[in-house]
Order: sequence, then C-alpha cells, then structure tokens
Amino acid sequence: MKKNSNKPIKGIVIGKLIIKYSDIILGVCLFLLAIFGIRSYYYEKEKLNGSTTIVKAKVIWIGQSAGKRVGQCEIKCDYTFNSKHYQRNFECNDLIINEGDCIEIFISNEDNNIAQINYSKGKVLCD
Repeated sequence: MKKNSNKPIKGIVIGKLIIKYSDIILGVCLFLLAIFGIRSYYYEKEKLNGSTTIVKAKVIWIGQSAGKRVGQCEIKCDYTFNSKHYQRNFECNDLIINEGDCIEIFISNEDNNIAQINYSKGKVLCD
C-alpha cells in the first residue's frame, strides 16, 4: 500500500505555486542589499558633487586586486588631508601612471571618507 504523505506545507501557497519561507527571506535580504547599495552610490555621488577639496596624492602601489575578481587594476595612494594621513585604494580606470607618480584626488568636505581620483587630469607634478 501507498502511504498518504500529508506533510505540512512550509511556505505560502498561491494557487498551485508554493513559495518556501527560506526563498521569501532570501528575497527580502537581496532587496534590502540592493536598496543599501543604491543608497550608498547616490550618497557618494551627492557628496562628491558638493563642496570638495583637491589634494595631491602619491601612488605607492599599482597592481591587481586579489580574490575572485582577479584582473581589476588598483592604485594605492598616500595623502594627507586635514592633518590626517590616509592610504586608499582606487580603481585604475585606464589611468596610465607609475609608482611614485602623483595624482589629484577630490575629497568631500562633508565626509572625508569619500574621495575620487581626478581621472581627467591624469598624473600631475609632485610637490
């Protein structure tokens, strides 16, 4: 004889479609992650379009990022802003420079953690 398996449904039933609770939780997490990423992107753009200061930075390292996304060119820069010393990584974006060269960086006056290379200028003379 065949057993009648009346397992409780662990999810939401919409017609003949059953959506598991784990899928709902995963969907909500991905949605929140996307919202956070979009919010961060626009926050950074807003701060860089506001009041910024231009600072010269020295390139101390050029290479590829480690990990799963191997191949992306990165630049590590060394600079001082408001009497604080910073070392930051930026994407190369087809910028042709060597270690020891200087570049200009835009730094937001409202949030000093937001900075971007002035890619249009390229390398500049060091002070």
